[in-house]
Amino acid sequence: MSDAHELSTQVRRVLDAAAKTAIDRAGLPGTPDRLLESTDGINTLLTLLTGSPGLRQLLRTRLAPEIDTEPAAGLLSSDPEAANRAAVRVRNVLAEARRAHRREQRARRRAGRPDAEQRRIGRFEHRIAELRAGRDRLEGQLATMRDENQTLRGENQDLRATIDNLDGEVEQLRRHLDVAYARLERVQAERDAAVTPDRPTENEPRATIGEELSLNVRVLGGGTEIGGSAVLVSAGGTRLLVDAGTRPHGIDESTLAPEHIGVLVDEPPDAILVTHAHNDHAGWVPALVNRYPGIPVIASTATCDLLGTMWADSAKVMARKADSGESWDGGPLPPYQQSDVDAAVDALSDLSVGRRRRVKDLEIEFFNAGHIIGATGVVITAGPERVVISGDVSMPGQLSVGGLELPDSALGADLLLLESTYAGAGRLPPREAMVEQFTADAERILGQGGRILVPAFALGRAQEIALICQKHIPEAEVLIDGLARDLSHAYQRHQGPDGHRLRIFRGNVRPVEPGRTRTEIADERPCIVVSTSGMLTGGPAVPWAQAILPDQRSGLMVVGYQDSDSPGSRLLGLTGEGGHIDLPGYAEPLEVAAHVGHYRLGAHATEDELVKIAAMVDATTLMPVHGRLAAQRQFVRRLHLRDQQTVLATHHWRSDEYR
Repeated sequence: MSDAHELSTQVRRVLDAAAKTAIDRAGLPGTPDRLLESTDGINTLLTLLTGSPGLRQLLRTRLAPEIDTEPAAGLLSSDPEAANRAAVRVRNVLAEARRAHRREQRARRRAGRPDAEQRRIGRFEHRIAELRAGRDRLEGQLATMRDENQTLRGENQDLRATIDNLDGEVEQLRRHLDVAYARLERVQAERDAAVTPDRPTENEPRATIGEELSLNVRVLGGGTEIGGSAVLVSAGGTRLLVDAGTRPHGIDESTLAPEHIGVLVDEPPDAILVTHAHNDHAGWVPALVNRYPGIPVIASTATCDLLGTMWADSAKVMARKADSGESWDGGPLPPYQQSDVDAAVDALSDLSVGRRRRVKDLEIEFFNAGHIIGATGVVITAGPERVVISGDVSMPGQLSVGGLELPDSALGADLLLLESTYAGAGRLPPREAMVEQFTADAERILGQGGRILVPAFALGRAQEIALICQKHIPEAEVLIDGLARDLSHAYQRHQGPDGHRLRIFRGNVRPVEPGRTRTEIADERPCIVVSTSGMLTGGPAVPWAQAILPDQRSGLMVVGYQDSDSPGSRLLGLTGEGGHIDLPGYAEPLEVAAHVGHYRLGAHATEDELVKIAAMVDATTLMPVHGRLAAQRQFVRRLHLRDQQTVLATHHWRSDEYR
């Protein structure tokens, strides 16, 4: 409250008029209200009034006859003495008001002050509160130290694992270097032979025109199942094995290998062709190289680069299971070890897409199949007869790899072995719609402060998801963990569909360094984590899921195929209902509160696209492989409507029987 409020209304009117006149004419700083707010301002106005007869005369003219009480009238008096007396009275009123205000404040302070006993009790209570707070701080520090101790133990274990991984990577780089030198030596030898071919020895047989070769095809695995792919193609005395994959549910040597691989025991193949680096097509190759030393393994350049990492990881997983007895009934040793991986890497021979190579009586040519980096189909020719094996194929391009590119040599073949993963699956949503839904859900979850786990296959799917996030959610932090991290580094050594080298780790995408998984999990900032395994059967994806699934702000986004008995499949069964799920390595069921979504971002041709591929190749006979038998039967019925001759993979195929 200002001091002017202690004065009478008429005195305030006189002072207000004096303030306005002084500001207008004398140039005093401020406003009338500011002058009347303080004792100093009022004293200044009183001094002006008592010292300026002209000001008093002016204000009398303006305010009379309204001002008729003392001391207001005295302040406007023409008599200086009367004006001074009135000013003294005003100052006395202000002084008394200030004294009364101070007395009131002292009384309030005394009334609110506790007595001596209350003050003593208050001091004790304050001390007790301080002691309790100190105890709580010490207990918190103790808990923190315990947590830090546990974290340090975990980090110590992770660091040991990191050292082991780095040792393995160094050894793998050495092996890659040895393989590169060996390839250079082979290229040099082939070039020398082409320039100065050896003359035939005296007893060496000369080439003669013989009987026409007949192609024979036998599916040894992966014909009516997804996994363990292996196809034996032979003509004359030449035998080529196309792919040698492992089966996803194998627990020992007999169940991991392609179902009928035993037919090779008596007659080993002359070479192994690998269509791409996924384990279901290439995972059994080191075991065969161990069994048949010196056998060449032919694949595209990118596939050769990826196979060493894939095989080394498989050997490590099998060795761990053998040591622990986990899901392993195959005897004291797994089917192959790191030494067998080294031998298989040494046996690799790359063949560029579009180039042809002769293996005894047969000629081979790779073509781009889409699917993943390095994935190819193969045309095998024996004289006028041709067999086309599609491998895993995708028609439209992806961000990480282009689509199917059929060569002229594949058209009008005698037999087309066509993958049928999505046969019988009906019409799938367009890929663009799935990417849009994935992006929208990811932005919503991140916007509410949650984290997202994308369990993905290490090779192909993980890199595609990272590139989708780069393009569509550039503001989101993306982490790549586990084997997917190592393969993403390998991806960056190769060209994408635009002809430039792929760049997975840039912008918002970065790797989780070896040994840092626990640390990243503990940091709960919003991010997208892409990690193996794709079906939540193991790998860093499992502890990530354990941390993310109970959080209702977060999400788990399934983007690939799930076996019916996998944790990923069981999790999809809970979609929209919540519940609990068992994760590998955890004793207690885990509550599922996070959003769980399924986004079909596969890298296989849809059934409609398979029909288009069949029409483009226009082979005499088509054999569906790499799919479920019931779905294949449904698929071939659709092909029959187009007058396409078919044969199931349960039959052997001979060209002379289908002419």
